[in-house]
Amino acid sequence: MLVYHLQTVIEKHYPNSFYETNLHHKLIESEITELVVCGMMTHIYIDTTVRAAKDYGYQITLISDGCATKDLEWNGVTLPATLIQNVYMASLNKKFANVILSSEIV
Repeated sequence: MLVYHLQTVIEKHYPNSFYETNLHHKLIESEITELVVCGMMTHIYIDTTVRAAKDYGYQITLISDGCATKDLEWNGVTLPATLIQNVYMASLNKKFANVILSSEIV
């Protein structure tokens, strides 16, 4: 397995890491087709970026315990972060990404 490390800082201003950035161009330039994703705010940034990456044709591995979210409120009900996290991981798994634990990375 080849592992590439981008040495470029890509500044973003929107939830989708590809939107109005040169991320896709840099990945193509480096011949990268497989992404490993983790980060903050699963319900916004991770979800949006993973779905966009899938639209671009990338193979995505999503590290579930490398992502985090927060409690959300809807109709006066607080939905706990663990519920939000599990719903998003279940929604993205298999259709958009291969969702795994960090201990499963080869």
